[in-house]
Amino acid sequence: MPRFDHRVWILFIGRLLSQFGTGFTLFYAPIFFVNQVGLSATAVGIGIGSGSITGIAGRILGGSFADSRRWGRRKTLLLSAAVSAIACFVLAAADNLPVFVIGNLLLGFGVGLYWPATEAMIADITTPTSATKPTH
Repeated sequence: MPRFDHRVWILFIGRLLSQFGTGFTLFYAPIFFVNQVGLSATAVGIGIGSGSITGIAGRILGGSFADSRRWGRRKTLLLSAAVSAIACFVLAAADNLPVFVIGNLLLGFGVGLYWPATEAMIADITTPTSATKPTH
């Protein structure tokens, strides 16, 4: 395995958890919201797809925030975590379509904020040769 800075591995684990969380949400949300809440499959699909719209906005703002002196990468990641946590609480409390859509819009925005800041941090703490150094 390549010898990366420990911060790279921390960010890797964060990305892995983010992807697992998103994957489980996208897999189980339709089942739960159709079978337990009573939303139509079409409504659930539209609700989940709405997160992509705010994900675009989150990526644009996340890149701007991560590169700004006022926010920086760390604050952007913390904002991403806060927005994503609020989204999870909203989704957990959702019992109708408008609340479900709001939860997905927040989740898409929070995840969108996450990616640019993480990728910028990886670029900051690695070098072109850091993955090719021999591991003894």
